Amino acid sequence: MVPHGRPGQPRRRRRAARRRPGRGAGPRTDPDLPRRRRAPPPGGGGARGRRRPGRPAARAAGVLRRGPLGGAAAARAGAGRDRVRRRGGDRRPAPGGGAAHQPQRQAGPGRAAAAPRPRRPGGLGEGRGPGRLVTAPDFPFDHVGWLEHPHGIGRVGARHVGRTVAVIGAGIAGTVAADALSAVGLRPVVYDGVGVGGRMRSVPLRPDDPYPAELGAMRFSTRDHLVAHYLRDLGLRTYPFPNPLSPAAPRALVDVGGVRRVVGRGDLPADLAAVDRAWRATVEDVADVGLVGEALAERDAGTVLRIWPKIVRALDEVSLRSVLLESPHFTDRTSRDLFGHVGFGSGGWDTDFDNGVLEVLRVVAAGLDTDHVGVVGGCQQLPRLLWDRTRAATGQERLGGEVAAVVRDGAELVVTERSGRRTRHAAVVCTAPVRHLLVRLRVAEELLAPDVVRGAEGIHYMASSKVLVPVDRAYWLDPGQESLLSVLTDRYPRAVYLFGQSPEGPGTVCLSYTWNDDADVFRGMDAEARAEACLRYLDGVLPGHAVREHRRGPAVAVTWDEQEGCADAFSQNLPGQYDLQRGLYCDFVRPRPPGLGFYVAGDDVSWTGGFAGGAIATALNAVWGVARDLGGSSPPSNPGPGDRFAELAPVELGPRGPGA
Repeated sequence: MVPHGRPGQPRRRRRAARRRPGRGAGPRTDPDLPRRRRAPPPGGGGARGRRRPGRPAARAAGVLRRGPLGGAAAARAGAGRDRVRRRGGDRRPAPGGGAAHQPQRQAGPGRAAAAPRPRRPGGLGEGRGPGRLVTAPDFPFDHVGWLEHPHGIGRVGARHVGRTVAVIGAGIAGTVAADALSAVGLRPVVYDGVGVGGRMRSVPLRPDDPYPAELGAMRFSTRDHLVAHYLRDLGLRTYPFPNPLSPAAPRALVDVGGVRRVVGRGDLPADLAAVDRAWRATVEDVADVGLVGEALAERDAGTVLRIWPKIVRALDEVSLRSVLLESPHFTDRTSRDLFGHVGFGSGGWDTDFDNGVLEVLRVVAAGLDTDHVGVVGGCQQLPRLLWDRTRAATGQERLGGEVAAVVRDGAELVVTERSGRRTRHAAVVCTAPVRHLLVRLRVAEELLAPDVVRGAEGIHYMASSKVLVPVDRAYWLDPGQESLLSVLTDRYPRAVYLFGQSPEGPGTVCLSYTWNDDADVFRGMDAEARAEACLRYLDGVLPGHAVREHRRGPAVAVTWDEQEGCADAFSQNLPGQYDLQRGLYCDFVRPRPPGLGFYVAGDDVSWTGGFAGGAIATALNAVWGVARDLGGSSPPSNPGPGDRFAELAPVELGPRGPGA
């Protein structure tokens, strides 16, 4: 959450690497292979401008990286250049020709092809050009272009039009799936025992509340263009999200190790600025994430496919903690601890240290850690409005109940609710947590591929908790007032967020947002007890915070693994779990005979757990699979994710172990 450098502070260009005399006579290594740098030898490093050990040539030549510590894109190497330097052979030839393959929306009848948009250097808080190709580099398919193509996403075969498809789960993935199933000519029937929203749960704290208690999802990156597509489509308004030290919350209290400081966005203390630089340098040394990010921004799938698989092969079994321990930039435990408590971007605290580093690099490459917005009126409006549209299209008056079992009966699937009600469907799209497939939902194993079973039993989840209270107005925005600030701390609240756009308007205070073991601190406590514990913390660090005086209503709290129908808050893979995730994500292309059309989708199927765009992509993938099984296809002018799977497929890792 530390901003990327200081506003207006230029970054130095790195000089081109020079080959030292007598070096380089051995076999040439692959310049794209990511390497983790070793610490420099005793006595210091070499002269400036000399290529440092373990750094690919393009890094030393000036291809700059984006700063993950809350920063935006780095300026391009070389002032005035309008193209990023790339090594030869960056672009994969298009099938059937030698031109570079760059997926883009095709012009339809009466619609001119869009001219390329001008690019400009990214700066603090700025986006990077027209938008990212995908929300993760593992499968660089342009889902937004597919959705917005004038020829549509496809249609099922004529004899299957109007058949019912069960959708289990009414969160964002389930409601997107239902909406898309209607678009291809099917009649979705949505089931959820809790209600519409899933982990997009907004609890109003006052009438017509613009800032409800966001118990689940609360912020989206403006670079997540799948989410942006649906926000536009549904007419929802957004506001700048107040991440500590973002433009919407430029000052924050940092309380780590007993040292309390009020920090300004443009004036970082030396130790925090050093942590910022250390993290950016570490990411540069670990992998070509900057090149992948540029390729995603330029909608250049060929470059992504050339670089990202090498990163995956090299780092699949590496944790974030091991990267930090080996980094020469985090020279002591104090700097690592400070990084762990302050975090980068939207979080990334020490609770992520044992997760696979690929989980972090995906977020960094896709730019999901910066430029966040909230939804006026709450994130839950997204699935609710999609459900309203599905109801209008299908006539389904109310949600089906909680599902107890799914079995095959001939060429159809039978869904049994816990009430005992049974219905038959042509296919099923299940967006419930995959951990529930075999036990809670009792899905017949003949419907599940072995890769899905392995994923369901092995996927890793993150716990999370929040505590929020309403206040009469956003009084912390009064001129000259600093009695209440956003907070980043190593103490039990971990983070405090302040929601409100004007001093006279309504406000909401998130007193605590915690992950994993930190979330267990509040286990067994009701909302009021949690709120009082957090207020006691504020009494000690910001004695004049005045939350009690301005409070206007009861506290609201959540611990996600205690919620009905949930498996913690979201999924995050441990080192070595890439194959599990690949098996879940790629299941949508597996051929299915009649009666076996069961598809998984949702947060834990996606490559970016905890980010809504990833869950949306899996729902759209599943709809493509259902349409294919029911005699349909996407238009030739607008191929779907499965049509391009052979070209864009996630890398498949080989056997592990000695001699593999």
